[in-house]
Amino acid sequence: RNVKPDVITYTILIRAFCKSGQWKEAISFFNNMVDHGIPPNIITFNVIIDAFCKEGRTGEAHDLLDIMIQRGIKPDLVTYNAIIHGLCNSGQWKEAKRLLNEMMEQGISLDVITFSTFINALCKGRRTTKALEMLELMIQRGLKPHLFIYNSLIYGLCNSGEWREAKGLFNKMVGQDILPDGYTFNILLDALCKDGMMDNAQEVLEVMIQRGIKPSAFTCNALINGYCLLGQMDQAMDVFDAMDVRSHASDVVCYNILINGYIKSKKIDEALRLVKEMIQKGIMPDTKMYNALRGLCLTKHSVSTK
Repeated sequence: RNVKPDVITYTILIRAFCKSGQWKEAISFFNNMVDHGIPPNIITFNVIIDAFCKEGRTGEAHDLLDIMIQRGIKPDLVTYNAIIHGLCNSGQWKEAKRLLNEMMEQGISLDVITFSTFINALCKGRRTTKALEMLELMIQRGLKPHLFIYNSLIYGLCNSGEWREAKGLFNKMVGQDILPDGYTFNILLDALCKDGMMDNAQEVLEVMIQRGIKPSAFTCNALINGYCLLGQMDQAMDVFDAMDVRSHASDVVCYNILINGYIKSKKIDEALRLVKEMIQKGIMPDTKMYNALRGLCLTKHSVSTK
């Protein structure tokens, strides 16, 4: 019927190829549309640049950005956000910051996604000082941080052992009427438990329950692990027993933590009791458990031969 494909047709196909990871086909169609005299528009470029960046192929994405500019198409916020996301995820901070400065020089207003991308990546890289600077810049520009940004920052601060800063940020977040979710509380609680600060962890747990957020299996496992690290096995078992009451199925992770705790506390009989209980419940040991049981057998053999 002599219906010729246009830029919309090609863009739809390129998007489909990108989503399915068929990069050669996506590039082939891109080149094909150019060869047929159909100029790609900003949406076409953004589709393929975003897909490349999500796959960590930032070099190819940057090449497309250069082609885009050569063709007289000005990159927009979507273009820059996609490339910055890819650069941050691959740890290319200098290049990401250069693009950020380029955006501001061109008068492109940074949005919440831009800042969220930077802050999340910086926190994962334990660069919390820089992440907090980005938060302040964001607020100065009249943008309101959302829950994901605060969760990223609290995670980063806790991961770096900066408890006071994490607590201060939590209070600031609540003061701005941004309600913490279960993930927020679990970040704080898990970090406190790993550092043996169980009284503080219990306080966080109480606030969590007061706000109507039910402790999850992750919450309970974090508490059990905290008590086991301190050798406080009675308290660990209290949490374990409460898990069944709250309908949290005791999984292999939970049993691993407890059994290892009892082995380290040299309470071998209690460890063996839990192994038997676990198998009776139909929970099969994993590799970590087999290693723990092997250590348990060696310990029992050592004790019996003395």
